[in-house]
Amino acid sequence: MFQKDGSGKVTLASRIAASLRKQMIRGLVVVIPLGVTVYALQFCYDLTAGYLAPFIREITGTLPEAVIIGVSIALFLGLLFVLGVIAAATAGRRIIFLFEFIIRKIPLVKSIYGASKQVVEVLSPKDAGSNYEAAVLVDFPFPGVKSLAFVTGRLTLQDGIEYYRVFVPTTPNPTSGYLEIFPKEFVHGCGLSVEDAVKAAMSAGILMPEAMKDGPIPERELSEPSSGGSERPEFKAPDKPSYWSKNKAIIRNRLLSGLLLLVPLASTVVVVRFIYGLTVGRVTPFTRVFLADVPQWAMMGLTIIIFVAGLWMIGAVATVVLGQRIIALGEYLIQRIPMVSAIYGASKQIVGTLAMQNDGPGSGLEAPVLVEFPYPGVRALGFLMGRVRCADGTELCKIFMPTAPNISVGLFLMYRTEDVWLCGLSVDDAIRMVVSLGILCPDRMTLTPVGLSSPGAQNAVVRL
Repeated sequence: MFQKDGSGKVTLASRIAASLRKQMIRGLVVVIPLGVTVYALQFCYDLTAGYLAPFIREITGTLPEAVIIGVSIALFLGLLFVLGVIAAATAGRRIIFLFEFIIRKIPLVKSIYGASKQVVEVLSPKDAGSNYEAAVLVDFPFPGVKSLAFVTGRLTLQDGIEYYRVFVPTTPNPTSGYLEIFPKEFVHGCGLSVEDAVKAAMSAGILMPEAMKDGPIPERELSEPSSGGSERPEFKAPDKPSYWSKNKAIIRNRLLSGLLLLVPLASTVVVVRFIYGLTVGRVTPFTRVFLADVPQWAMMGLTIIIFVAGLWMIGAVATVVLGQRIIALGEYLIQRIPMVSAIYGASKQIVGTLAMQNDGPGSGLEAPVLVEFPYPGVRALGFLMGRVRCADGTELCKIFMPTAPNISVGLFLMYRTEDVWLCGLSVDDAIRMVVSLGILCPDRMTLTPVGLSSPGAQNAVVRL
């Protein structure tokens, strides 16, 4: 607000202050994105090629730092290319399959490796273009209200009808939202490109054209222009492709294959080291005091055993009433500390997400199911959490409806048993589908009523 003197005129000091504030805000708009970009590039370099710099510096010694950084990046890209070549070979695929088979047998490591691999697969650019096939309009959250959404794939249920896997994003963060399964007649084209639709969602509709064109949804497999028109296209001799254009796709695919192989492994090592330092590493100094003469490897093994025993004791205490009250009191005190409460809540959500990815007994997720959400005719993937009986004798299924891609947040709903359908997916496959916004999903699903519990009834064919 401008300050005015007694005569009602804006003072010179007020004008100068407003001008300075305006220019400083413009400067921040320029500096902050640039600083964040530099920081992100530095982080990526330290996490990848930065590990090679010490070896290059030790071998050369006299090269300038800029040259060492360039050589490190070149060697890292070369390593990615070699890993991509190995991953493309038959023997390499078998070795990778054996390696992942071993990793998936380690309880905590399998969750970290699987989550990081899913994130890399979703974020990596595909040959077919964007992960989203098209920007569309759907009725959400109820008929008559239109929402921008993105088609991530197609799905055929055993009734033979084809559906669209549709991701409805939130605003202003379009990376989270709801994964829905719409019949084809419920989905309409909006005439916007995927990039323009993302901008519209991020800006809450500010960066959106005043008019949209309704029409068919573009099919990727039919994206090539048809030759059946009345006008004959003008013939143009194709240019001779250069060496780079012929090999660009091969090089890009090999680099991406190497990235898909290396990044999940590196992320798993970093996270496991962090968890080790945060847990077992805290116990190691005390173990070293009592077992000073024990070899390092034996001390590490004994420390892990002691830590696991401590975890078991904490879990046992947490199951009794007194332990639950003590934990509730501790969390109540933590939530009263402003900064600590946010960190504790975020870390608890992350651990809860990793725990939910365990497909073993006690995970709480009985089975993935399909239910009608948010209104009849539209289906969504949820998780059966159990059953509850009402006072009138009606049995309801407890359903957890997660958001995408954060499966630790969602809605708790209760459906009638006859309205819940088993979809034939494992818990791991269903989580992978939600985390990937529907991209990593089978092409077909077989539905079975959740109320059919006998072996013969489980094989009944369902027509929707």
